[in-house]
Amino acid sequence: MAYLSALQQTQLTSAINLLLNGQARETPISEDVIERIAPVLAAVGNQTIGGAYEHFKDKWVVTLIHLVGYCGTTSLTAAQQAQLTAAIQLMEQGTAYETPFAQDVLERLDPVAVSSGFATTNGWFEDKIGVKPVSYMLKWALYVGQK
Repeated sequence: MAYLSALQQTQLTSAINLLLNGQARETPISEDVIERIAPVLAAVGNQTIGGAYEHFKDKWVVTLIHLVGYCGTTSLTAAQQAQLTAAIQLMEQGTAYETPFAQDVLERLDPVAVSSGFATTNGWFEDKIGVKPVSYMLKWALYVGQK
């Protein structure tokens, strides 16, 4: 059964479509995209909408990784969640940078994307996450939240 409600799935899909149709910029994340995804993060991450909004403005990479983890609560294994946490810790406590995605963070996310069935090994580094990082992470969150 899907972890995300139908409304949350619609909100993520709306944000993805806005990004992919060229009506919103990927980085920094457009305000109208944040308006669509902040309620989802607030619901699944137990935050206020304002708090979720601020997280997307200040630390968008960390927040998107958190979103994937929250959306995958029922579909990702403990090992996969631990790998996401390792990527987050590298961002928050280590030396990884926010823009663009740091290579060492991507190396931690890649096995989870692959093992969750979302991506193929190294298939998302340059051609996906490097070109459209926000929409691609939102697609991943939606994917694991629908399982």
